[in-house]
Amino acid sequence: MSARHRKGAGLSSQLPSYEEDGSKSARSSTKPVLLILVAVIVLAGIGGFVLRKEISAVLDSQQDPDSTKSQEAHTASEAAADSEIKDAGADTPPETVKRSAKNAAEDRLFTVEELKQYDGSDSSKPIYLALVGEVFDVSKGKDYYGKDGGYAFFSGRDAARAFVTGEFNEEGLTDNVTGLSTPNIIGIVEWQAFYRKDYTYAGKLIGTYYDEQGNPTENLKAYTELVDIANGEKLSEEEERKMFPPCNSHWAQGKGGTVWCSKESGGIKRDWVGVPRRYYKAGSDEYRCVCIRTTGPPSLGEDRGADFGDLVNPNMRAFDYCHPESATCAIPEK
Repeated sequence: MSARHRKGAGLSSQLPSYEEDGSKSARSSTKPVLLILVAVIVLAGIGGFVLRKEISAVLDSQQDPDSTKSQEAHTASEAAADSEIKDAGADTPPETVKRSAKNAAEDRLFTVEELKQYDGSDSSKPIYLALVGEVFDVSKGKDYYGKDGGYAFFSGRDAARAFVTGEFNEEGLTDNVTGLSTPNIIGIVEWQAFYRKDYTYAGKLIGTYYDEQGNPTENLKAYTELVDIANGEKLSEEEERKMFPPCNSHWAQGKGGTVWCSKESGGIKRDWVGVPRRYYKAGSDEYRCVCIRTTGPPSLGEDRGADFGDLVNPNMRAFDYCHPESATCAIPEK
């Protein structure tokens, strides 16, 4: 065998040793790389979890903005109602405060005893009156409804009947309207319209017309039926003219005027003369001159045994500068 061949054989015999060492070297150099890859994967997993949570939070906050606003508004509404109850409770008897937040925001409920506290005798409190169970704040009319005012007897109570009968004693100042005539029921309805228009609604009165929860009672239902019947029988303008005939009148420049009554004044023939009065419709500041009877039962009253005619009708007012029983009245020029 030649030397060249032996040299090759020698090289070949060394190859296994070389390949084994190379494999060991390669495996040794791969370990750090694998560790780094594992670390990257773990960190990526943790980061992805955190990222997913952050994305989920953002999506949740943007998912339904209207719902969030609605919830905030609902919470604010409940807080306002709770605040109102607390404020009402400061000066309000327990029986008035005992109601739900919803009712507190819509209607204040007064007991009879509580309403008496607002009769105008205490200047630090508003003035309230009730009419068929509805309570109104009449503080802006304190000259009339306040202490010593001309209508002070209406304050702090429900005196619906007296608004049309003119009976301003304790017996007449009542909310009982049973037995009233059709024109008187219409009169109460007109007064209700007046207070609803010109004054502030303040709540309901517990008692005859509303129960402790503010619900209508059988008495209110009965009153509503009376109103329906009365509307069907409402006096026509011509019938009213016959009941309260217009005055005769005369006016002269620089001298003033005169109004008077006769058996044919206003073109209404009758067997009585009467006296002139200013006739105000309920809730109106305007009047017309009419002639009213001074004897016999009242035209709209319930006391058929009375003998004072329409002199106590609450919608009639005597003229200034005139004797209340005179058939003629001179009105000076303003």
